[in-house]
Amino acid sequence: MRFEQALQAMREGKKVKRPIHILPFSMKQGRIVAVYKGKNGKDKYDFVEGMYTSNIIAGDWEIVEDEQKS
Repeated sequence: MRFEQALQAMREGKKVKRPIHILPFSMKQGRIVAVYKGKNGKDKYDFVEGMYTSNIIAGDWEIVEDEQKS
């Protein structure tokens, strides 16, 4: 999907990423955040200060699901 659709998905609380990214992105408090797992297994967030143009014009964004806990 294009970034515009990924942004809408983030606004809906979904996590999105490109295949080249390690961490997914979402939105908290009206800002884009990188999402990662804390030591307790819960999501933690780092606010993203900027986005490369190559990410904005890319068409390979995808919605990602949480990993299943074993």
